[in-house]
Order: sequence, then structure tokens, then C-alpha cells
Amino acid sequence: DDGADSVYANGLSVLNSRNVTGTAYIVPSWVYMNFLYMNWTEIDALANASWDIGSHGLGNNQSYGWALCQQLGYCQSQCYLNWQCNNLIIHPNLQLLNESQINFELNESKNVLQQRGYKVNHFAYPHGGWSNLSNNLTKLYYNSARITNDSLEVLPENADKYLLRSRSTNDQLKSITDYQSYIDEAITNKGWLIWTNH
Repeated sequence: DDGADSVYANGLSVLNSRNVTGTAYIVPSWVYMNFLYMNWTEIDALANASWDIGSHGLGNNQSYGWALCQQLGYCQSQCYLNWQCNNLIIHPNLQLLNESQINFELNESKNVLQQRGYKVNHFAYPHGGWSNLSNNLTKLYYNSARITNDSLEVLPENADKYLLRSRSTNDQLKSITDYQSYIDEAITNKGWLIWTNH
């Protein structure tokens, strides 16, 4: 998620060496925002290696502005790496937006990525946040959507493709043993293990 540069710098070569691909959920306005995020050439390399390029919302844009940033509480909780909120580096949780704002995030993020030549069929809800409204609107633009509730998904034929559950690799997994336990759980329960990495 987010288009972190580590996906290109580390993930691409590791997965390529095992003939595995991934999905990079990109926030278009964060592309090469600084050294922590991929640039378009790096995202092209993922796409050329058969990775899916999905949307993770538009992100920073002037349509929300300072007032919404304050209203949604992002000025304390979501300003990454101590950036100031007046930079409007926000990543709106769709369950907190109205219909017009949700449509804007879904449509514009997809449009930007498609204009770069990517087939954009998948969406990852920012912060894993969704509502019935955002779920219904997502179906108008995408073929699937992923949430982050840190659980095993059922096999694809039985899954709700607009509420795909995933396991996060952020803080919970400290060693290879932790990763192996999730893989073992998926095998034992005949489940679908979707990894989310930030």
C-alpha cells in the first residue's frame, strides 16, 4: 500500500526470484513525493514484471483543504513522519466522506493511473475504512477491493470480492516464524492468505 519505495527496492527482486507477483496499491499524488515513495519509472517496472497496479485513493488534493483535514482528525493522527497538516498530505478514510467525496477519490485516482497506461481493476480502502456507501460506490469503478482487518480470507470463489480481508505485516510479524504461522494457518484452514505491507 501507498507506493512505498521499499516495494521496488526490496519486494520486486525478492518476489521475482520466486516467480511471484504482487499488487501495488498506489496513491497517485504521493508518487515520488519524497525518497520514501516510488516514482513512475519504478511503478512501470512493477507493471512490466506483471504486477497489478491498483488504486489506494487519490490522497493529497486541494479539494479537501485544511478544514476537512481538521474535521477528520488527520492533523494529529495521520500526518506521516511529523509533516505539517498545512501540507495537506491526507489519506481520507472513505467511511468518513460523503458520496461526492468518495466518488472523487475512487474516480480520480483511477483516472490518473489509467492515464499512465495501467489497467486499474483493484482498490485498497485507505486505512481499511469502508462503509456500505463506499462499498457500493467502489463497485462502480473496480473489480475488487481490499480491507485490512488482519484475518485470513476464505478461498476466492467464496470471498466477498469487495471486502477482501488481509493480514498485515506492519508491526505484528517480527520473525520468519511469525510469517510461517500465518502460512500454516492458511494451509490448515484451506484459506486465502492476502498479505498487506506498509
